[in-house]
Amino acid sequence: MLQVPATVHPAGPGGEDAWAVHLIDLSRSGVAFASDRPLRDAQPIRVSFRLPGMDALYDADGSVVYCMAFAGTGRYRVGVRFAPLGQPIREAIMDFVTEPMARREPAHSTGAA
Repeated sequence: MLQVPATVHPAGPGGEDAWAVHLIDLSRSGVAFASDRPLRDAQPIRVSFRLPGMDALYDADGSVVYCMAFAGTGRYRVGVRFAPLGQPIREAIMDFVTEPMARREPAHSTGAA
């Protein structure tokens, strides 16, 4: 499971402070993270994170699409759909999510010994 430290910055009414979370899923269209705080559906949010092996800090705006309690833990799995992302963050996410696939593909044998 993905475990990337991140910071969540809720927007809108309430003016909550940012808090630390761990990303557990990441794609070009959104992110899921584990949180000790529930969020409401459609809540605007910013997620800030550094991808492993990369120095850049990325900020991605989006809105909450679900918030489900992890049974008996007092924690929540929160899904966020990204608003349109700029090219640098889109490319970084694509590189990050496709690189593990490239490493898992079997090497092609040439038949040479």
